[in-house]
Amino acid sequence: MINIINAVFPNTKLNEEDVVKNAIIKACELLNISSDDTTIEKNIQLYNLFLYQMGLILVGPAGSGKSTSLKILFKVLEIMNNNIVIDSYILNPKSINKYELYGKFDENTDTMHDGILTKIIRKTLENNTDLENRLIFIVFDGDIDPVWAENLNSVLDDCKLYTLPNGERMNITRNFRFVFEVQNLK
Repeated sequence: MINIINAVFPNTKLNEEDVVKNAIIKACELLNISSDDTTIEKNIQLYNLFLYQMGLILVGPAGSGKSTSLKILFKVLEIMNNNIVIDSYILNPKSINKYELYGKFDENTDTMHDGILTKIIRKTLENNTDLENRLIFIVFDGDIDPVWAENLNSVLDDCKLYTLPNGERMNITRNFRFVFEVQNLK
């Protein structure tokens, strides 16, 4: 879209919000989604949060467009960064227990058994040959429960450390995003 504007009106510079807005309109078109003013406004807000936050919470009832907004965001990022690869992992943390999510350390055998989240993070960090051109979204689709959410505190704060039950620490890079899709904030 920007190239077309520059071809018709040379030396025209768009501000960043216009660039994002045009990318959202294009993403909606490619995904066959209506791009009304509310959709554009909400997705500009989501994009701005993405730029500065490692953890995002999307709040609303089922069917309110949380997952659709994420799809639009992914497409916008692809449009604006033509060589970016987006990996998304959707988990329902309430459907599994804390050990299945994070893993468990067996003190008898002195071995760590990785959980689903740990496997995703470990696999991504070990395969770091192309991390610069890759974004990793880990989406927790379901109510936030202190039983499992507390373990993410150090990931989402300035430390960006993921600490495993065996004490091992993994540095989480800036290309990770943790998204929480919830019905409400109760």
